[in-house]
Amino acid sequence: VRGSPVLIIGAFGGRDFYHCKRFGMTVTAVDLDYLPEFENVVANVEVGLPYGDSQFKCVILREVLEHLWNDTRALSEVRRVLTDDGVLIVSVPFYDDEDDFHVRIHSPESLRKLAGACGFEPTLVVDRPGIITVPNWLNSALKLMAIISYAAFRLDGYWFVPVLCAIENRLGEVRWLRPIRKLQRKFGCTAVLQKSKAIDNTKVQTETFCRVTSV
Repeated sequence: VRGSPVLIIGAFGGRDFYHCKRFGMTVTAVDLDYLPEFENVVANVEVGLPYGDSQFKCVILREVLEHLWNDTRALSEVRRVLTDDGVLIVSVPFYDDEDDFHVRIHSPESLRKLAGACGFEPTLVVDRPGIITVPNWLNSALKLMAIISYAAFRLDGYWFVPVLCAIENRLGEVRWLRPIRKLQRKFGCTAVLQKSKAIDNTKVQTETFCRVTSV
């Protein structure tokens, strides 16, 4: 919705940043270092976000969770800054440990359990076929093009991304293609999550494994 406050965690060359700007959203970007092209805030979601409670209608966390050591802490912070009726958009690869910076290997079940334990429930989950692999040199060129086109003309340099995503989402809905999609390493999902009742994991584990039984 135009004017809605959106928080993007991990600028990734502006892919989501410019797309949200194009539709008139109020975009805030967070990254680990200052990137002048995005005027982002320097922050680490695993440590804490410099925002008040219930400040954003949407948080975008795409291709980030698999890089986080303390993913539960990160999702707790996301939940805190998200409005009660807001949405969290997450995407992750599945079964992918080829990237040296991946510290988590997710499966559909692990993502579901992680989200549930951190107080989220899915409203939409779509397989991401991963039919498109962009080499690093091309991604750098696309980033430069996006920065120039937005600075000069206020145009979204990543205009083609929604088109490609729409194609992948449509393929992702075809269930009989799933075994084929799983054969390549870019298989994953995009999920839209909303707040649910958070689980006190310490309490659950204590009651389950430390209960004293009288005899």
